[in-house]
Amino acid sequence: MSHGKAFVITVKIKDVNFVPIENQQIYLIAQTDWKEENRKAIIRGAFMGSGSVNNPEKEYHLEVDLANQQNLEVLVNMLQKLDIRVKTFKSSIYIKEGEEISKFLALIGAGKAVMQFEEIRIQKEMRGKVNRLVNCETANLNKTINASIRANCSHQKIARNRKISKAR
Repeated sequence: MSHGKAFVITVKIKDVNFVPIENQQIYLIAQTDWKEENRKAIIRGAFMGSGSVNNPEKEYHLEVDLANQQNLEVLVNMLQKLDIRVKTFKSSIYIKEGEEISKFLALIGAGKAVMQFEEIRIQKEMRGKVNRLVNCETANLNKTINASIRANCSHQKIARNRKISKAR
């Protein structure tokens, strides 16, 4: 999922001694004794290195592409332990639910992005509620009008039948 931009992230080995690096490729190893801040740092790095989030005005979609299946499984496990529901496809992790995307962004420390995302999400939700209410009211009005027309036709039919029977 390259968009023509390359990033080089330089870190001191002592800061990432809990992540093995071989042949310039990171291999995450499932460990239960990782500190929470290390888990968050790995997730943040994975997102910054190969993640993206769509404009929430159109659709909710966050995705992280990973280099190998091992990293995918470890990252999914980490996110599940941090109570974030994700789905996978090939070597990607993705999230389609707005609330889960907000939780993910908050987890990686993107507070400003969470606020902007939530603002758009609330506006979108309100527009949806207003549209549903308008549609419901329109449907109810149409039902009322149709019922009135049928009742009026029935009354006219009864009145004509009475005139015919009186004339006989």
